[in-house]
Amino acid sequence: MVTFSSIKNAAILSLPLVSAVLAGSSHSEFHKRQAGSIAVTGAGSGVEPRLELRTLAADKDAWNVFLLAMQRLMKRDHRQDDSWFAIAGIHGMPFEEWDGAKPVAGSGGKPPKVGYSIHSSPLFPAWHRPYIALIEQMLLEEVQNVVNSFSGSKRQRYADASKTMRFPYWDWALPPAGESVLPDVLATSEVTVDTESGERTIPNPLYQYSPFDPVGGGSFGQGSIWDEWENTYRYPAGQNNPTTSDNSQAAAKLDADLTSNRQSVYNVLSTCKDYGAVAADGVEDSNVACHNSLEGVHNGIHTAIGGGGHMAYNNYAAFDPIFHLHHCNVDRIFAIWQKLNPTSWIGESSIGEYGSFALKAKTRVNGDTPLSPFSSNTNGQFWTVNGVRDHESSFHYTYPELMDGQPPIQQLVNDMYGSDKVPKKSPLNPLGGPSSAAGSSPTASAKGSEASGAESSRTTNAPEGGASDAAAAASSKAAALSIRLGRSFTLDIPLPGINVPVPTPGAGSGSGSDAIPTPGSGSARGSSGNASQPTPGDLGSLLTPTGKKFDYKANIVSEKHGLDSSYSIYVFLDFGKVKGLANNSVGIGNKFSPNDNPVPFSSPKGASPNKDAGPDSKNSKEWIKLPSYVGSKGIFANAPNVASDHSKGHTGSMSSNLVAGSVPLTAALVGRVALGDLPDMQEHNVLPYLTKHLSWRVAKANGDHVENAKVPGLTVSAAHSKVIPAASGKSMPHYGSYHVTNSVTHGKAGGLQRGMEPDWWNMCGME
Repeated sequence: MVTFSSIKNAAILSLPLVSAVLAGSSHSEFHKRQAGSIAVTGAGSGVEPRLELRTLAADKDAWNVFLLAMQRLMKRDHRQDDSWFAIAGIHGMPFEEWDGAKPVAGSGGKPPKVGYSIHSSPLFPAWHRPYIALIEQMLLEEVQNVVNSFSGSKRQRYADASKTMRFPYWDWALPPAGESVLPDVLATSEVTVDTESGERTIPNPLYQYSPFDPVGGGSFGQGSIWDEWENTYRYPAGQNNPTTSDNSQAAAKLDADLTSNRQSVYNVLSTCKDYGAVAADGVEDSNVACHNSLEGVHNGIHTAIGGGGHMAYNNYAAFDPIFHLHHCNVDRIFAIWQKLNPTSWIGESSIGEYGSFALKAKTRVNGDTPLSPFSSNTNGQFWTVNGVRDHESSFHYTYPELMDGQPPIQQLVNDMYGSDKVPKKSPLNPLGGPSSAAGSSPTASAKGSEASGAESSRTTNAPEGGASDAAAAASSKAAALSIRLGRSFTLDIPLPGINVPVPTPGAGSGSGSDAIPTPGSGSARGSSGNASQPTPGDLGSLLTPTGKKFDYKANIVSEKHGLDSSYSIYVFLDFGKVKGLANNSVGIGNKFSPNDNPVPFSSPKGASPNKDAGPDSKNSKEWIKLPSYVGSKGIFANAPNVASDHSKGHTGSMSSNLVAGSVPLTAALVGRVALGDLPDMQEHNVLPYLTKHLSWRVAKANGDHVENAKVPGLTVSAAHSKVIPAASGKSMPHYGSYHVTNSVTHGKAGGLQRGMEPDWWNMCGME
């Protein structure tokens, strides 16, 4: 492998490039020449924006260079510190030194059985910033080598296409119109690229890392399938070698969680004002308003993608190429949060219960804490938290939303993540939303950054009348925003619990069109005799920054390592008096019950705290297909049966690494108002409704069901706040104090029990 002479400067140079190549210099020889550490400088010079993955893919030439550079990076000699294998191994396995950064003493004086990565700590976003900059730096080295592999006009063409390249981010909360959250470019096993000798088909470097075990015979010494697998997998088909990935499962989960994830991102950016609360998922850092940190949102993406494969587990996640695209987006959200909160930064805190390869557990940390193993220069001086605060000066990148000439950042955040829509009704779809089953992946359309891509078969929604005007306005808004940010996306995200298939009128035991009532019609519901509640005229505005008046969420606490695996808490909100919706018909997917009333979904009266409420089925893959599914909270931990110092925690003690998170409920509740199942969003109506209809289930990353009562530390509560709407689209709503009513989840397994509030209760600012 030839290397560029200015290997620390990743800016793309103009022709003639060949003069900058060290002819005959090998990769290993380069490292022999380096007496000091690898300086993490990112792009090295200039400040250019990191683009969304699909925007980069729309530029054919730049995308070609990116894929070839990723392929080369993954083929680097695994024995070198700048290889894909070595850099991925920084995060977790194989628990070895990188670039000479020494470990702390672990058990018996030996190095600890953990990686350098830091989680459940205020260091989380700061530590991952130089980590992604390092991958970006190594990618850009290979970009230069790719350009040099061409000759003549092709070399100039590809040099021009990649001169401002940075590592792309993948926005899993705002996909283009009509597309799945998981783009085809991440789920296709092969790609066609242009090389000096012409087009050829290669393994897609974004699909998996292969060979995963370049050493052979078990790189990690675990004596398990993790040593045997030769590729990274997502939702592996089995515990055999080789096996296959099922990316359709990842797509289905991400699509089912889209509304929840989008709301979660907005909540992080609009309600979290304190650095500690936004940075870490630990209970000691959270509060009742900001109960779901940026790290907490990030955790759910890991579990949604991995499904028992590498991305689902902290020790192995970084080997999957999707990890770095995901974390680039996490860094982007963090950078946007910094723009919104420029004076908030880390104070004196603790790293947490488990520490890392380079920091002991419970170490006190602050802005001067070194971010090992990332050196800022070749003398081995580590980057610090303060040192990475300004990403532009430190690593020479930015994001489209932060560039000069953009509208106020509050406006962009509102436009991208702040508005959900009440699905438009039609004669063929009286409940609104797409007619396909909830949780199914939308058909992928052609990718690109054209503004026209904002329009799709998903109609923009209005609650009552004026639908065409609302659609035109939203389409124009999306188009304008697409132009500003260089990407296309939909502003029409269906509500959870609404985007369900609608039966043919007259089906079931009801008669005529009353089998499923049209919201606001005032008609009777068959034999139930319950009059339909009118749909408020401002229903749609309740999901916009300038109209939002209430916020509801399910706050969740549990022991991070309590199940010896990553896991997720799935949240459901079943239907009450709306006839025809089967809340727990898991075995038949999203079909409708022929009965007048749905099967009872939870047991609010006299329920035993040792008995789960929720879906009847224990097949967690089917849960996301239910009309009652709202979203989930992912817990990102280690793989089962892996020797690690991140051992199991225990329940009820502050030393047990309890983590916090939440699942937004507001959109689902507005959806229930649209269905006539809930009169309005007032507390005196919503809280009893939640008491009766809110439930949850737990499953490990591999899909195994776990009874709620057997999840250490699991405590689910319902929080609510009144909201003062934003004065305009250029400002954000003001959230009042959040209140927790413990009667909502009392008596349910894993719920907050009256008179039995846990130790962390007051620490989170709860009432």
